[in-house]
Amino acid sequence: MGLVTQGVLELPIYRWLFGIKGHWDLLSERSARWTAELMCEWLRQGGGGIGAFDADNRLVGLILLTLPGQPVPTMTEDQVAYLTELVRADPDVGRRLVKMRGGGDADLSRADAIDVAHAVVDPRVRKSGILRKLAIAVNELALELARPLTLKTNVPGLAEAYRSSLFFVDTGSYVDASGATTWVFGQEVADMPQALARLRGRG
Repeated sequence: MGLVTQGVLELPIYRWLFGIKGHWDLLSERSARWTAELMCEWLRQGGGGIGAFDADNRLVGLILLTLPGQPVPTMTEDQVAYLTELVRADPDVGRRLVKMRGGGDADLSRADAIDVAHAVVDPRVRKSGILRKLAIAVNELALELARPLTLKTNVPGLAEAYRSSLFFVDTGSYVDASGATTWVFGQEVADMPQALARLRGRG
């Protein structure tokens, strides 16, 4: 849970949602953990996940997946209670959440695809090839299931990595609720063998 929480705190869309201007405080950490718990709840309710571990068997990288046909996840009572508490404490969070849920990517979503809902690598090992290993694993899974892949990010550096180092294909972009550009990427099943060969060649 800590790794996913760390990833949430780094994402511009969630920093905007929770009103984080500089360094996060205890409240924003609790909010990020709540978001991380939601993401992991999606996993428990029918999603998929791929982890990467170091030599000491510590989780250092994680991809959370939304699978085709997966039901819309529900929140637990505790999660609903925290959201209610948060919105009462800061009504602006509620307004931003409504705006965020309005979306901007409807024309770029694919019901038949495996979607990478969240990807995070421990900051201490981000230049060690962990993200490439995760990209190999998710391409292998999608190829086995004969499903295309989709993923998106509003972090410019990560977008460039998806494009140049991990060989995902640009499929569009949109401006999200926070005003940031979000880049959307994909991989068709027919292109996965070549992408896998290129990824493995970098090992």
